Amino acid sequence: MRDVKHKLVRVVQWTLYVCGFMFIGIVGIRVYDEVRYTHLRTPDNVRDIGDFRRWNPALTNAQAVTVRGSTFYAITGPFARFKASGPSEYYFDQNGNYVGRNVDTGDFYEPAIFFAKEAQRKPINIEQIPNPPP
Repeated sequence: MRDVKHKLVRVVQWTLYVCGFMFIGIVGIRVYDEVRYTHLRTPDNVRDIGDFRRWNPALTNAQAVTVRGSTFYAITGPFARFKASGPSEYYFDQNGNYVGRNVDTGDFYEPAIFFAKEAQRKPINIEQIPNPPP
């Protein structure tokens, strides 16, 4: 009887160890995910391309997106989530005003105008995005 009780205690201990390690792993991934997400969140004071470049000068991969005769701009950033299926993007209107961002271009298609079927994307130099008038 004592041997069975000892084995049962060992099974429970190992089960708790495994569950504990899994819990620590899941919490670690969630923390990593939140840190990346928060780090790439645009501050409230970003209103145009000039503010954006002062906030994050490392992001320089820009595209002109032409849709229905209007040109908008997208700047591609890194993957913002742990399991993201596409990179993040930051969007600007034809005057260089900040419109918003998309944390996962592989799953989310907002703002929709940037993902319209007729949208044509062309790589450009980030310097070509106009600064809005003061």
